[in-house]
Amino acid sequence: MTRRPEPLVVGTGEVAIIPTEAVDDQLDKLLAAARATNSHLWCALTSYHVADPSRGVLVLDRNTMISTPVVGCYRCETGWRPGMQDVPCEGDVEEDESDGAVGHAD
Repeated sequence: MTRRPEPLVVGTGEVAIIPTEAVDDQLDKLLAAARATNSHLWCALTSYHVADPSRGVLVLDRNTMISTPVVGCYRCETGWRPGMQDVPCEGDVEEDESDGAVGHAD
């Protein structure tokens, strides 16, 4: 019998447990590799409907997805389009906390 993967469920209102340490470690490794090669770090972003977060359970699966995934660079926040694989990443976007301005890191 094939076991179906469990949906991502977060219990007891502790939404802060996402991302887990393993996800943080993976992101750190991917960012280091992308920075070392001046490469984009492509990711897919989507949205989910959350009926009642106060219940303490979030189910994030295809039944609660409410937007089509969009692909963009985690580092420079550029959306993917054909030919982008040949364009170097401009670097990490940083927000100036004093005025909210956004710019690329030097």
